[in-house]
Amino acid sequence: MIIRNSSFVGGIAGWRPVNYASNVRAAVVADASARSAGHLLRVSTTRGGGSVAFDLNTNEAVTVSGWAGNQPISALGSFDELSFGALAWVRASPGSAASSGSLAMWQLPQPNQNTSARWNAGSDWSLVTCSHDFVSGGTTLRIEFYLDNPGRSLDIDSVLIF
Repeated sequence: MIIRNSSFVGGIAGWRPVNYASNVRAAVVADASARSAGHLLRVSTTRGGGSVAFDLNTNEAVTVSGWAGNQPISALGSFDELSFGALAWVRASPGSAASSGSLAMWQLPQPNQNTSARWNAGSDWSLVTCSHDFVSGGTTLRIEFYLDNPGRSLDIDSVLIF
């Protein structure tokens, strides 16, 4: 819902390696077996704990129907006392062994809180979900996928924030 480019048709815009960034490779791949729109994000790491993330800030000029009275997120000023959920489809990339990791939702910059949900990805698409309740001080919501297994490749698609 709130996130732009959730099916990666527009490329990798907004997504970037974060944890052990120099060890993480991320690219958009055109693939007919993608969950939606024929594109997906393929991520791998050479170090366990490598991650890829997307940040949503209160200064975004996104308008969400039925939320905040159809006002842009920027009208909120902060995400204080709001609850968010995220969902995404994950699978081991074709030819890659099964992998595991977590989907985390971060409240930034302060108090730097997060919640996370573990996932195990095999050759079939699996849905992973996570939710986070913001407390005072949050202006950025980060959605971050952590990969446990070096040398394995993960496909991510249809990422939604609600």
